[in-house]
Amino acid sequence: MDKTEFWKFKLMAFLHDPPCKALDFTKVHEEIAMGFVKAALPGDDTSAYYGWLKGLNDSDWFAAEADRISGFGKGQKITPFGNGSKFKHPLGSAEYVFSSVPTLDLAAEVLQNVQKGIQVDPAASPEEQVRQHFFIHWRRWMEESVRSSGGHELAFFPADTRIPDHTIWNHMGVASALQGCRDENKNICGSFLLFQIGPVQEFIAQARSTRDLWCGSYLLSWLTGTAIKAITDELGPDHLIFPALRAQGVFDALHQELYSKIKYGGDSLWQRLYKDGSFDDRIDSARKLLSPTLPNRFFALVPQGREEEFAKKARQAIDLELHRISEVCWTRFCELAKVENQTNLENMKQRWDRQIDLFAQTAWAAKPLEKISEWQKTFGEVSELLAARRNTRDFDQFVTDEHQRMARKDVLSGKEEVIGNEDVWKNLQTTPEFEDEGPYGALSIIKRLWCRVETKGGLLNQLHIEEKVFKNALRMDSLPGIAAKNEAKGTEEHPNNPYVAVIAFDGDQIGKRLSGELMPSVKQQVADGLVGCVKDEARKLTPSYHTQFSEALANFATHLARRVTEQYDGLLVYAGGDDVLCIVPADKALDCAADLRALFRGDAAALSREQNKYNLGITQSGFVLADENYPLIVPGPATDASCGIVIGHCKHPLQALVREAQNAEKRAKKYAKKEDGEYQCGAFALSLMKRSGEIIEWGARWNENALAVYRDFTQKTDDETFSGRFPYALAELLKPYRLKEKTSVDLKPIIKKEFEHVLSQQAQVKGSTIEGALDYLCTLPNDRLDDFTNLFLASTFINRQRGED
Repeated sequence: MDKTEFWKFKLMAFLHDPPCKALDFTKVHEEIAMGFVKAALPGDDTSAYYGWLKGLNDSDWFAAEADRISGFGKGQKITPFGNGSKFKHPLGSAEYVFSSVPTLDLAAEVLQNVQKGIQVDPAASPEEQVRQHFFIHWRRWMEESVRSSGGHELAFFPADTRIPDHTIWNHMGVASALQGCRDENKNICGSFLLFQIGPVQEFIAQARSTRDLWCGSYLLSWLTGTAIKAITDELGPDHLIFPALRAQGVFDALHQELYSKIKYGGDSLWQRLYKDGSFDDRIDSARKLLSPTLPNRFFALVPQGREEEFAKKARQAIDLELHRISEVCWTRFCELAKVENQTNLENMKQRWDRQIDLFAQTAWAAKPLEKISEWQKTFGEVSELLAARRNTRDFDQFVTDEHQRMARKDVLSGKEEVIGNEDVWKNLQTTPEFEDEGPYGALSIIKRLWCRVETKGGLLNQLHIEEKVFKNALRMDSLPGIAAKNEAKGTEEHPNNPYVAVIAFDGDQIGKRLSGELMPSVKQQVADGLVGCVKDEARKLTPSYHTQFSEALANFATHLARRVTEQYDGLLVYAGGDDVLCIVPADKALDCAADLRALFRGDAAALSREQNKYNLGITQSGFVLADENYPLIVPGPATDASCGIVIGHCKHPLQALVREAQNAEKRAKKYAKKEDGEYQCGAFALSLMKRSGEIIEWGARWNENALAVYRDFTQKTDDETFSGRFPYALAELLKPYRLKEKTSVDLKPIIKKEFEHVLSQQAQVKGSTIEGALDYLCTLPNDRLDDFTNLFLASTFINRQRGED
């Protein structure tokens, strides 16, 4: 099959069911689908489609069969679909109830009107025109239809009203991906490809400034996107099962040339996606492009026999792009360093190139999908293969050049040798890019130069954004600038609290959910009237579950994480699926972390007081209305998340704060488990790093009411209901009991008595109490009793007017 036919049949597979199929399961929906195909391939002979639809479309059958429940489907009648019908969250514990379902005619009209606005490049080749049609239908057909009048509910129309836990849109994508995996005999033969790039945490953490921190994160997302593009350019974006690519700013940025050639409604698709409107609109659009939201791992469905080919293409794309960025930054580095000695320049370039060569560490694994019913089994096997490959470390010596011995190391990484000698860095440290900083190795220099507007061929030129817009979109507060936004103001001598918080947020048990270990019961997933027709057993892992879950993770990262961080005057460093790293003022950290968790879960109760703050509609848990009432699925209430929070002085080394936040996150994961190791509930762990060197650790599970106690005590301290000496008096009284140490003695009655005594002594208003404090004490295990005292110490330190020790 030539490439034109390849893209035609993929487009036909994508359009084989109309998105409004749930409203009609008669032959009418086939006629509607045929109309969509004719509109997508104007003037083309679509007779092949009719034959394919009438019996040759095994990609549709395979996709539908993979998503069905064993022994269920053929004997049960199609359930009626209309107002009151439910879409079941794929992870369970949540439902989206339809309240304004359009008629079939209106839904079809909305979809047709969107199609009419599509215009591909008339000068492109036939192959490229069909490819462009596929990309715009995949990228924008759903979004434009859902945003149209009468199309709001189309976002969650199910593929099968009997098992409404996956949308028709995901079914369409899975069918077209299977269609793209046909062999020479036209049989569907797919393979799973898992690919990962590193290093991640250590590379991101090696930063002196907030911009360095962001740039390291964005560079990794950019390289991951480049690797993904090497596969999707040839096969299509539907072949990426994880992460979901629709609305990913980095992925869109890498396709700017393509999207600029496709038109919709008179504008190019690029203009449609990233508004060419007011200055503020352009800045907001630029920030979406500049959000590092692609994780460092991806999962693709590729044709059997071509697994290694695509893995190599992904790796080669990373190497080519990294070296292209490297050359751009090298040129700028030489301009700033004012190097005149040619021999010295050549020696530096040799070391520079070698450090670039040694940077990216990739690993991949592949496994043929022998049967579509074995999706879960195959994914488990390929995951184990990748884990085994990653554990088989490459121990090549880190050799850069013959001058390496005794050379000075990069002050941030401590690994790479510095680029340039003392004279070079004397010149560099007088420039705005490296003012009083360095010396650095190649990767730290790239972090500093790639995103600068003065670097010709740098990120600004790759994104084709106006310089003024780019500068405003990348305007980042320094750590002192973030600290200045603490709400507690002080005296003239100490004008503000100089502490900041780094938050490392991570979903709990996401790997187990992606692998199918934590699937909901099938009774939760079928239509309400069919619960009695199925066994009480776990739902199997399916293609549409994977794509639906990926979409939920991507929605949180791309649409919500930045909104929360900026609401608390913070900086979003990274948001990839369930993983978030951000910096906020110290006294806003706990509220920010709690809101991230609430939006991750789509927790309507927790966010009921916040809806005006975020301009969101959250009336059904697990789902969020955002961006012009655009409905989004999020990971939902069946999931949870833990986070580590470190609070330190704004002059503390940034990379040390990031590492401590990551360590605190690991501690939170331990809090989230019972003594037997079984997962219980998400948690947070807080580390207060005072300038004196003292560290206070406090943490709690989200359901332990600790945050409510913290807020109540903070409020009553602010309004002087309690003396500022309260926590110190309590800590002094409890110090002899050595609460950090394990003991068989029940100390809780003693702590209760001492607490009540301090209340009576430190309350400015007689009879005042701290709501829920003793209930919180009862929830604490015996080896964490010091958390009770540390809660009050943490509140006083974080929220007092002056942050000095």
